[in-house]
Amino acid sequence: MSVRKTGITVASAAALAIAIPAVQKYEGYAPTVVPDRLAGGLPTGGFGETEGVKLGETHDKAYWSARLAKRLADDYDAGIGKCIKVDLPDGVRAMAISTAYNAGIAAVCKSPMVAKWNAGDIEGGCKAIRGWRICSRPDGPGTPCIVVQGLVNRRNDEAAKCLGYARGQLKPPVVTPPPKIEIAEAPPPAPPAPSKAAPIEAKPPAQSGWVAFWSWLRGKA
Repeated sequence: MSVRKTGITVASAAALAIAIPAVQKYEGYAPTVVPDRLAGGLPTGGFGETEGVKLGETHDKAYWSARLAKRLADDYDAGIGKCIKVDLPDGVRAMAISTAYNAGIAAVCKSPMVAKWNAGDIEGGCKAIRGWRICSRPDGPGTPCIVVQGLVNRRNDEAAKCLGYARGQLKPPVVTPPPKIEIAEAPPPAPPAPSKAAPIEAKPPAQSGWVAFWSWLRGKA
């Protein structure tokens, strides 16, 4: 597969649409921040969120989902975009984001996956996901790294999805932008209606002095 080399790369909306539910599935969900026993008691909540959270902090699923989507796009994808120098298929990029969220941006940038992808070996990079970073240190940094079956399963699934998208066996979702809402300009205000003048009471024509005098006389007759 030929790849186009570029500067900083950015995931498409389709890649993020693949990455978000995948990470949600891999990480699991916890509304309340609790110590992660596989990460040395690191406070973790929502869908594996560890940054800027406090033990006991609780939010609903909508909050954690929105936070995950923002973090994947603004932090993790932006981070790996600085070291991935080729345009990857959407599903491949999504699995790169997933591994970065789990193992860290720096680890992914130094990984055999990125080295192979930047060299144009897309499938080779996907295959390199298997067996990569499958242990954790439950007793903290510097302690023995113990293989975790959950991580083995995750890497196998990430590699399978990555290869499926690289080979065209899996199709990325069609993501349509929200419809643009045109706001019509308000019509100019109508000119004020002319005010109606109060009706003028018709008055009888003025009588001459003689006519008035004659009428007075007739009334006396």
